Amino acid sequence: QACSGVLRGDMAAASSSSEALPARGGGGGGDTPVGLHVNTKVKIAGLESRPDLNGALGVVTAFDAEKGRWGVRLDGEATSKLFKPSNLEVVESFSPEQTRLGQRLRACMDADMEWVKTHDLKILPFPDGMEEGDDLIEWHIEHNLCGGHQEFANCVKEGLADMVQHPDRDPQIPFDDPEFDPRVANFLKAFLKTP
Repeated sequence: QACSGVLRGDMAAASSSSEALPARGGGGGGDTPVGLHVNTKVKIAGLESRPDLNGALGVVTAFDAEKGRWGVRLDGEATSKLFKPSNLEVVESFSPEQTRLGQRLRACMDADMEWVKTHDLKILPFPDGMEEGDDLIEWHIEHNLCGGHQEFANCVKEGLADMVQHPDRDPQIPFDDPEFDPRVANFLKAFLKTP
């Protein structure tokens, strides 16, 4: 259970920085974006045609000058959608450590999804309403990666938590041991390989 707290503590810090700042300039500047650039974390707001997207978080990928809209890849989606600057709120930036942790954990999930696809495995769908972050990763480890074996899942989470707490230390995980689950090894190696 200690590993749960470490993941939750670090990821909670990354996901709790949700205080949004307006993306438009105030006064006579109209729709002049303030603070928007590629890789800026944003929240969608004020959409009338797609109100279901209001509150969704994403990352700015590009600016389409011809259309006057910003490309945003919403969390959990592979492609970008275009939004007016007035429908974007800049979300307070993450620290470099939080950003790196998020990238490394996403790499673990991406590596496992690729493993599932390559080996034609079936996985349980994520519960409705579960947002991307530490809860989703823990749920995936417990229910998909470890197949509901709680003791095994705890070991995987402890190994991951140790890598989170000590990113520059050799984790002493026996990846080369033939008894070590190759799917779990793939998942954890993705964390280590991501700069």
